[in-house]
Amino acid sequence: MAELAATHQLVHHVPVKLEFNGPVQPLPPEIALALLRTAQESLVNAARHSPGQPVTLELSYDLTHTQLQVSNPLREPGSAPSASPGLEAIGGGYGLLGMRERLLLLHGSLTASARAGMWEVTAEVPR
Repeated sequence: MAELAATHQLVHHVPVKLEFNGPVQPLPPEIALALLRTAQESLVNAARHSPGQPVTLELSYDLTHTQLQVSNPLREPGSAPSASPGLEAIGGGYGLLGMRERLLLLHGSLTASARAGMWEVTAEVPR
């Protein structure tokens, strides 16, 4: 996850904050991969829909679940649709649907919504 955050920061020239809550624990490969793919898609969406905005990735561990939350400020009203060439939606965009389906296979969940000027994607999977 740290490498993914660092790469996004370098490529898109935006601050990316990576936070860990609770005792970090190794995850089964299928859960680690699902959370990594969720983080990747969320970062692409942030670059596409809110270019130039900082992103926070927060990974939280407890006894029964692991949660990933990716958040970024919403794009300012009236600003250009995308400052990142080549990141326009292709084929109508199925990123959120794909993330949700991947997590459902692991009995997890995905929520995505705007709240208080922020876009938040939250993935949760049982351990």
